[in-house]
Amino acid sequence: MYSPALEQFSFYTLRYLCDPQLERSVHRSQNRIESYHQLRAAIAQIGGKKELTGRTDIEIVISNQCARLIANAIIYYNSAILSRLLAKYEASGNAKALALIKKLSPAAWRHIHLNGHYTFRGDGRLIDLDAIVAGLELGVTEFSGDIPSSGIFRVVDSRRCSQPMKSRLHS
Repeated sequence: MYSPALEQFSFYTLRYLCDPQLERSVHRSQNRIESYHQLRAAIAQIGGKKELTGRTDIEIVISNQCARLIANAIIYYNSAILSRLLAKYEASGNAKALALIKKLSPAAWRHIHLNGHYTFRGDGRLIDLDAIVAGLELGVTEFSGDIPSSGIFRVVDSRRCSQPMKSRLHS
C-alpha cells in the first residue's frame, strides 16, 4: 500500500544517512534542545526541589510558566552578551574568539548563580551590558579541542563595569 508520508520519511532517512551536513545540522539541533531541557531542569531544582511546585493543576501551570520565563530571561541575557562579544571580536578580527563564540550556547547557565539572593530595584535603570562586555575577554589561548563547561570568560577589569558582575541587582 502506497503512503506519501512513508515515502517522505524514507527519502528523508536516506538523505540523512547520505548527507553528513544534514546529520551535523540535526545533531546541533538536538543538542540545542537538550541544553534547553538541562536549563529547565536546573531551574526546577532551585532550592533543592526536583519537580514543579503546586497542589492544583493551575498552580502547576503557573510554576511551569514561571520556570519558562526564567529560562527565557537567561537565554536573552546570554544572547545579548554573546551578540556584543561577537561584534567586539569581529571588529578586532580575532578569528579564534569568533570560532569559540559560534560554539557557545545561549542556554548555558553555569555562570549564573541560580540559588542567589536577588533584589530588584525600581528606579528604571537598566543593566549596562556594554560595560559588562567591556570587562570580559575570551580566554581562547587557554583552550584547545573541546570547550569546557565553565571558565570561558574572565574579568579583565571589574572597575570598568557600572554593575556588579553577578546577576544581582541592588535596591
